[in-house]
Amino acid sequence: MTTTWHSHTFQYGSGESAAALEVRLPVRRCDQCDFDYLDDAGASLKHEAVCHHLGVLTPRQILQTREQHDLSRGAFAKLTGIGEASLGRWENGIDIQAPSDDRYLRVLAHPGALALLEQIGSAPPAT
Repeated sequence: MTTTWHSHTFQYGSGESAAALEVRLPVRRCDQCDFDYLDDAGASLKHEAVCHHLGVLTPRQILQTREQHDLSRGAFAKLTGIGEASLGRWENGIDIQAPSDDRYLRVLAHPGALALLEQIGSAPPAT
């Protein structure tokens, strides 16, 4: 198995809002059968290119935000109110978060943000 890196341009979106995005992808080659293919690493790099184009956090950055707080996906979801399934789709590059969710995730990356959520969550209801 050998790997070579190639520039690849692909279209994201459609119509007037379509954009040509360029990314360098690892092309794998089976040395026995001379077959070239892209694997999950290539798909992840294309997904990251789309995230950069849209100005939102990448799956890796979302995962790092959760991991910096040393929380499981379920605990992070419960504390933040983000759906656990949505969080999983964003972390795994299946879906891209909406701009409002992206802003919330960026706030959550700041020190003290989760402590404030914990305070809010443990406060008695306002009367």
